[in-house]
Amino acid sequence: MAAPGGALLFVIGLFIVRNPVLGAATLTLLAGSLFFASGLTRIVTAVQSSQSRWIVLISGAVSILLGVWVLFNFKAATVSLLGTLLGIQTLVEGMLLIAVGRLRPTVEAPKEAPAT
Repeated sequence: MAAPGGALLFVIGLFIVRNPVLGAATLTLLAGSLFFASGLTRIVTAVQSSQSRWIVLISGAVSILLGVWVLFNFKAATVSLLGTLLGIQTLVEGMLLIAVGRLRPTVEAPKEAPAT
């Protein structure tokens, strides 16, 4: 049995292949919206969390700025989006994951009970 969304993805893929400029514009709008939404999510998470608050807050601010830039500079973003902005986003994601991984509390091994 085929996946329920398989036919829809097939039609979308055909649409993008037949109209690559319109497909690039659509993907640019989608990427800008995703940058903005993920930035808002990170900022809300940073406000609610006590660990690594500033790192997540900065990451969210960068994502929101990228999303706003894409949505307000649509023509320029369509040309440069995949190379530049996704590269920046990937670098920020990597730095965030490294920093959060290094700052998370370590779990100590349980101490053995004294022999009786």
